[in-house]
Amino acid sequence: MKTSEQINEIATALAKAQGEVANPVFNKTNPHFRSKYADLSSVLNVVRPALSKNNISIMQMTNIEEAGVVLYTRLTHTSGQWIESVYPVTASGKHQEIAAALTYMLLDLDGCATKENLQEWAQRNSKKKGELWEEHQGEVTQAFQKAQTRIREAAQ
Repeated sequence: MKTSEQINEIATALAKAQGEVANPVFNKTNPHFRSKYADLSSVLNVVRPALSKNNISIMQMTNIEEAGVVLYTRLTHTSGQWIESVYPVTASGKHQEIAAALTYMLLDLDGCATKENLQEWAQRNSKKKGELWEEHQGEVTQAFQKAQTRIREAAQ
């Protein structure tokens, strides 16, 4: 993640916007897994009004770089402050595989109810985690730590 030198105003605006955003409607069904999901238009329909109300715009740009096509997503505040993420998008479609693996791993982790479940999850998913991009590895680590805390608190 990259940011402008200061982010106090955009951070405040994002906190306000977050309080206004409801969960998007799961308006599509994955034919392979028969699971429901919210498509991009459903997500944007929920997010855009709250961001706009709080003076934040969304910009997305692509660039061809050494690693291939890269997607830049920037949230910009009327103050000029911004927050940007960079996501590699490859022609091979590997980004979809990675996103699917990450989603599956996190959903599977949410289903862990005991310390033993967590240990089994870690054994099953350690190799998959290593194949994710560094940013996603951190996301999995944080989710695992939250699951540990959740299970520990439930046992008390």
